[in-house]
Amino acid sequence: MFMNCDNFLNKLLRAIELNLEYFDQPKSKPNLSRDKFVEIIKLANSSDMTVQFAKRETQKGRNSKNAEANVFHLIFEIRVLLRKKAYYAKGYFFDATELKGVFIHSFREN
Repeated sequence: MFMNCDNFLNKLLRAIELNLEYFDQPKSKPNLSRDKFVEIIKLANSSDMTVQFAKRETQKGRNSKNAEANVFHLIFEIRVLLRKKAYYAKGYFFDATELKGVFIHSFREN
């Protein structure tokens, strides 16, 4: 499932304003900080991103009972001092019927 990146970025920025839930220390790979996520996503440009959706494998977790059925996988680039940096984020929006926030499970340099 694909979504227009302009629409996705607008939805993500709005969800962050409403309620950003952030998984600080996943077991597999550590995430960059919550503050770094907010700082970097505000610099993102929809023309430099790819977003894909996949069915969520579990209904466990914060705000997951009323969340959207799909998780997003976001890959994007930003320019910092003439260098491109690539990032990966994974998460889901909640609630399914009315946007109340976003849960970020993974965020790291790609």
